[in-house]
Amino acid sequence: MRVAARLFFAGCLSMAPGVARADAVEDYYALLQEYFKGSHWIPIIIPRGEQIGNVYNIRNLQFVADGKTCFPKLKVPAPTASTVPDAAKGKKINGALALGVKDVAAAEAQLGKSDEMSLQFTDPHVLAVSAVTLANSFNSAKCRFLKSQVEATLSGQSLTGETANLVVGEILFAKRSLVMSYADGAKATAEVSNWQRFIKLIGLTASASVDAQSGRSISVTTSELLPVAIRPAFIPDKFPDVRLGYDKQNTAVRWTPLNMDTQTDQHRVNDLAEKLKDSLPRANNLKSF
Repeated sequence: MRVAARLFFAGCLSMAPGVARADAVEDYYALLQEYFKGSHWIPIIIPRGEQIGNVYNIRNLQFVADGKTCFPKLKVPAPTASTVPDAAKGKKINGALALGVKDVAAAEAQLGKSDEMSLQFTDPHVLAVSAVTLANSFNSAKCRFLKSQVEATLSGQSLTGETANLVVGEILFAKRSLVMSYADGAKATAEVSNWQRFIKLIGLTASASVDAQSGRSISVTTSELLPVAIRPAFIPDKFPDVRLGYDKQNTAVRWTPLNMDTQTDQHRVNDLAEKLKDSLPRANNLKSF
């Protein structure tokens, strides 16, 4: 299986919940989570060729099946222009993660520290397919494991004791623009060379330049539209496998087609993003993916 198809973001190999940690991946995911919270998206840390209909385990986002296998008759529309929040700002943004690559160590070794960093997603486009459209193109013979969830979504019946899967229904694509600000203009001028070498080292199609007017900031912008966030086609009424005491009835999860016009589903997407942070890998494990 191709690595590009294996994970839809860098946090897809789970680690035990409750383990204390703080590193570049955790800091960056927290930044993205806050950035997308108002527009209700699940952030992608590292893009991996996400496609509409791709199926992932909802608890740790391990890849289960690609959309072309489970929904072979699906006709995916062209992406449409969209909007995103203004910018995410912080001092702990890792350059590699911000540009969508996993070589965190190289970024920390090659690049100096700026006084402030700002990440903007530019030229945003959305690719979206409704849950009903996906269900109508579903191949139950090839993806039998997903049949009960698809049927429950359409019928409104609850599922109990089933493995819960996240089916991608919407993908947000954008270019990534990272701006580093420095109190010392000379440092900014020297640092742009480090960024140019780093971009070449990681094989990224991007540009790096010093602001001509202030001379105190560096802009790094990617050239391609890459996946930056997703939404599920089907949304659960609560995070799967939530149990209250020993009442087994509380394991039942009701799946419905995602409706982003309702506050209920907006909150559910945010809840998924919050729960999935327990599956983030450590930064020093990214290169082994």
